[in-house]
Amino acid sequence: MIDRLGEKLSAIQLHYDILAIVREEICFTDHFAEQIAAAITRGLQRRLGGQEVYIPAEDKRDRDARIRQEFNGRNRDEIMKKYDISKSRLYEIISLK
Repeated sequence: MIDRLGEKLSAIQLHYDILAIVREEICFTDHFAEQIAAAITRGLQRRLGGQEVYIPAEDKRDRDARIRQEFNGRNRDEIMKKYDISKSRLYEIISLK
């Protein structure tokens, strides 16, 4: 019973994550985003259901290069806010020139 509940909750979370991605990345209205998210969720369940799937993290080399290019020594707070990074992460990135 608990395993089935966990599976159901995982499927619901997957659907909501896909729905958020469709809204944010493609800017679809709620009606179309819901239909697309539901279709993708069903398709993933059919094709990959029960498997553990590895999703690699986004490659941040291009982002880090932009940060190094934009950083001028006086715009620390602006860069941190724009890229949603901490001060220590900013200084790690700019030290890797």
